[in-house]
Amino acid sequence: MPVVGVIEDMYIDSPVVPVFPSVYVMSDRQPWEAQGESTKFYAYKYTKESRYATEKEIKRIATEDVGNRSSTILNMEELYAEYTKSERYLLILLSIMTAVAILIAVFGVYSIVTLACNRRRKEIAIRKVNGAKAWEIFLLFFRQYFMVTMLSCIVAFPIGMYIMQRWLEQYTRRISMEWWIFAGIFLLVVLASIFSRVRRAARENPAEVVKSE
Repeated sequence: MPVVGVIEDMYIDSPVVPVFPSVYVMSDRQPWEAQGESTKFYAYKYTKESRYATEKEIKRIATEDVGNRSSTILNMEELYAEYTKSERYLLILLSIMTAVAILIAVFGVYSIVTLACNRRRKEIAIRKVNGAKAWEIFLLFFRQYFMVTMLSCIVAFPIGMYIMQRWLEQYTRRISMEWWIFAGIFLLVVLASIFSRVRRAARENPAEVVKSE
C-alpha cells in the first residue's frame, strides 16, 4: 500500500496509556456503503489559527467527494484535555499547597533571623561603633543563615525532583522540570527572608540602639 502520511504520536486515549504503533488504511468499500449511514471519524492536523477552516474543508470533502454525510470531527487536544481534567484540578491544589509551603518557609526563616538580630542588636551597634562596615555586619549573619538555607535546599530539592519525576513518568505527555524553578524558590527564600532583615539590622543607627538598650 502507498504511504500517504506519517504522524509521530497520536494521543487518542488516557494520558496514562502508552501510545501504541498504529496503521490506518483506506478501504475501497466504506462502512456507510455497506451498513447505511454511520458516523465516521477523521484524524487531521492543522496549522495555528486555521482549525475551523480546516474542519470546514474536511467536512466538505467528506460530504461531497466521499459521500459520507454523517462525518464527525473531533479535536484531539480538546479530547486529551478532557482526559486530564482531574490532573488539572490536582495541579491547582498542588500549586496552592506549594505557595502555602513557600510562605511558611519564608516566614519561618524570617522569624528566626529577626529573633537573632533583635538579640544581637547591642553587639551589632558596638561593632559598628568600633568601625565595622554595614556589609561586614551583613556577612556576619548572612553567612550563617545562608548556609542553613543552602543545606535545606540540598536535601529537599533532590527528594522533590525524584518524587515529581516518578509521578510524571506515568503520563505519555509531560513537562520537564527546569532548573530555574528551584533556583527561583531558593532566591525567593534567601532574598525575602534573610537578605531584607539582615540588611535592615546592619543599617541601624548604633547610637539609637545603645540608647534603647
